[in-house]
Amino acid sequence: MKNIEDSAGFPDELLARRIEYLSGFMTAERYATLCRAVDMRTRYMTVCMENTFHPQNASALVRNCEAFGVQELHAVEELCRFSPNVQIVRGTDKWIEIRKHPTTAELIGSLRGRGYRIVATTPHLDDATPEEAADISRMVGLGALKYFILKVDPKKTMLFDPRESIDFNGNTGPFIQYTHARICSVLRKAGEAGIVYANDHADVPLVAEEIELIKTLDEFPATVRQAGDTYSPSVIANYIYDLAKSYNGYYHDHSILREENEAVRAFRLRLSCEVARVIRRGMRLLGIEVPERM
Repeated sequence: MKNIEDSAGFPDELLARRIEYLSGFMTAERYATLCRAVDMRTRYMTVCMENTFHPQNASALVRNCEAFGVQELHAVEELCRFSPNVQIVRGTDKWIEIRKHPTTAELIGSLRGRGYRIVATTPHLDDATPEEAADISRMVGLGALKYFILKVDPKKTMLFDPRESIDFNGNTGPFIQYTHARICSVLRKAGEAGIVYANDHADVPLVAEEIELIKTLDEFPATVRQAGDTYSPSVIANYIYDLAKSYNGYYHDHSILREENEAVRAFRLRLSCEVARVIRRGMRLLGIEVPERM
């Protein structure tokens, strides 16, 4: 039971008395199962992630760490908050110590100071040239600044918050750019797999989210006219944000590439393509570029 003693921070004698007392309320078999589970929990290995903007992804990381007995999880919040969905983690976060860090450099320095070493990592745009990586950084940085200013009604006052402007969780340029890059990634994978989605899809049954997305796409011309009539680019900015937000919810709830019905899969790819096209056109009207990968 050494892992319990270390993680709880209790003196050995006090902890031993508590364990002895609580063991009287369970069978020997259940107690043995508990001991085996605790013995498999570890701090010899930890998991780190950077800027996990989607609550569902953050929740999956927490649940996986709990399932594999990893007791510490480290999150870098340089661009966005690490905020698991409580309805998804379902209490598993109680068994995980989540440590948050302002930068990747601080995280690595902290862990190395405790004797950890990196044994596996996810590459960042490995196949991108330094020029391409710098161009993406430029797009995201300028997009964050421009969008934060343009999303506000010109008649209202606005206080610029640099940290909020690059938050991937809210109404920001990087959130919209990431949505576009996500769609481009899906379409690239479809192309690599030889999936054709340019055909007519009139007979495909639609789910409610698809109907709403189609209605929103149809509103784009009227939105542009309204923005021009009122001299308010914020109308376009907030329309694009609502579209990106709706698509992300749709993407989370419905399979696209893994959809078994070929006609439905093709339709969802075509719908995704149209969403990306409107995002691209809307952001271009605001003077903001959108990368195809991030």
